[in-house]
Amino acid sequence: MSREIVFYGEKGILNSIVLDIQGDIAKQKQFIRSIILADKSKLSWVDSVHTVKCFMAPSLDQFGNPDMIMEAVTTDGEKYVLFIVTTTATYQNSALIMNQLEEKDNQYLPKTYINNSKKVNVQLSLLYRFVQAYKNNPLDVYDINSIIVEEHEVSLTYNDSMERKLENWIMMDYWNENFQDAKDYYYIAITNDSKEVIDEKNANSRLFPYNNFSTMPPIGSERWEEDKGKFGITTYDTLAHKNVISKNNGYYKDTSDLMLLTPPTIADYKKIKSPKALVNINTDRWTENQKELCGIINEIKELDEDFKAFITNFMDSIEYS
Repeated sequence: MSREIVFYGEKGILNSIVLDIQGDIAKQKQFIRSIILADKSKLSWVDSVHTVKCFMAPSLDQFGNPDMIMEAVTTDGEKYVLFIVTTTATYQNSALIMNQLEEKDNQYLPKTYINNSKKVNVQLSLLYRFVQAYKNNPLDVYDINSIIVEEHEVSLTYNDSMERKLENWIMMDYWNENFQDAKDYYYIAITNDSKEVIDEKNANSRLFPYNNFSTMPPIGSERWEEDKGKFGITTYDTLAHKNVISKNNGYYKDTSDLMLLTPPTIADYKKIKSPKALVNINTDRWTENQKELCGIINEIKELDEDFKAFITNFMDSIEYS
């Protein structure tokens, strides 16, 4: 295998995987077989796949930019489309952690999409919304000047104030030419989780990413119950275990070495901190500096998730050092 090209980053990892499986239909089918869907099933049509085509780094405008769209065609001519989103971290650490919103019937939805559209669960939900908007689009989608627009009322059900649009006519033309006639669409995350988190024995545990309401794709509980079989996950560890890729040779070997891709152990996932004892604080004895600091903290309504993660990791480093 040529060592003249070494890829870097999330897209680089995916590029290395695609190059290692290109032209090998057995490995391509094994890649698809490795995917576990949120309803704990697998893709039933994979055995009849005879051609696979990969469209790298397309742009769907306000619906996001999947790292890849994979087209799989079966021997009887049925076409399936998989939107692929990658991360070099675990699913949990790449996802937006949400709370229930009382104003949205206690649904787990983002409070805001600003600075959160790159979170893995939000990316998957936006791609799902694109397909729904495409299917429900009242305009002539074959008109070269047409656009895909999500209706305002629909956007609000996701707690999103933006009416998402696809206005890139080149992408629209390519979509109509290649993907609009698919029998079904799927939304897949590739993460740096351990292969064990998607193992059958952990399918009903909190280790399986889609079992956690606060981090599953935010499409609403009713849509989730209906379409959770369209969302899936696989991991680099799983792909290596199933011999789709190798840590010892090929493009993936060089990229994974460069990126230091090592999944957490199950012990890491299960590490639970002891609860801290509550302490009564006599604010009457606070200094002016303490009162001023408390006032600043109270003025902060919502910290950025990445900043909160930084603070958490910083405190952990102090606690366990």
